[in-house]
Amino acid sequence: KQWYQRRVRANYIVESGRFALTKQRKILLHLKFGFVCKCRLCKSNHSTNDALRLQLQKLSNETRSLEKAFLHRAAQVAMEKCQILENCDDLSQELPTAYLDLYEVLIRMKILGVTNLLDCDRIEYFRSKAWSMIERNKLAQSKDAFNKRMENLEDFQFQCQSHF
Repeated sequence: KQWYQRRVRANYIVESGRFALTKQRKILLHLKFGFVCKCRLCKSNHSTNDALRLQLQKLSNETRSLEKAFLHRAAQVAMEKCQILENCDDLSQELPTAYLDLYEVLIRMKILGVTNLLDCDRIEYFRSKAWSMIERNKLAQSKDAFNKRMENLEDFQFQCQSHF
């Protein structure tokens, strides 16, 4: 096939039209981009596709609700773990990981727009505390793990921005 005969699968309305019904998608495309879509999907009988899209909307909303509920509990558990380790000298080497666990959960909450009781400065405290303990104790392996987890959080943030 020539390049102009290939099917275009671009989704112009990712953030606001994800799983939108056909009529809504057509309106969004026209308003945002000034064209009327004439793809096979938009021309066909949309009842089956729209039913699937409604189901996907429902499942996406439920997924976000569950994720938010579990993130709240995860933050509570991670905070409790930090508090215990802060008072336990013989397990102090585990504290940087615990701080990082808490930081990760709180950042995920922030990225997803889930409210938490800590302000941004307090969230950053846990990251910097973990890093300073790793540096002070010269934990090379922990340093690598720290950097990998920061990369994973950046990837998570990027994925969220492109999907929601």
